[in-house]
Amino acid sequence: MRVQARTSIEEMETIAKSAAEKLNQYGNKKLVKFIIPTKGFSSLSVEGGALYDPQADQSFINELKRQLDPEIKIIEVDTHINTPEFAQAVVHALMESFKSVKT
Repeated sequence: MRVQARTSIEEMETIAKSAAEKLNQYGNKKLVKFIIPTKGFSSLSVEGGALYDPQADQSFINELKRQLDPEIKIIEVDTHINTPEFAQAVVHALMESFKSVKT
C-alpha cells in the first residue's frame, strides 16, 4: 500500500506566506500574475484523489490573498491544474504580461 503525505492547513499557510514574500520583492509587480486552480493543485488533490483536501487548498488561497501585494494580480480558474482550461489561463496571463512590457 502506498501512503501519500498531504500538507496540513498550517503548512499550506506557511507556503503561501513564503511565496507571497518572494513575489512581493519583484520590482514590476504589474507583470506578476498568480494563477490558482481552485479545484486542485495536483492530480492527487482533485476531488476523489488521495490527497483531496479543499480546506487546506483554500487556506493557501486565503493566506496568499492576505499576504500578496495588491498590485500583483491573482487569477482564479475554476478547474484543477491539469486541464486545458488552466493551461489557457496561464498562456493568457503570460501574453498579457508580454503586451504590457512592449507598450
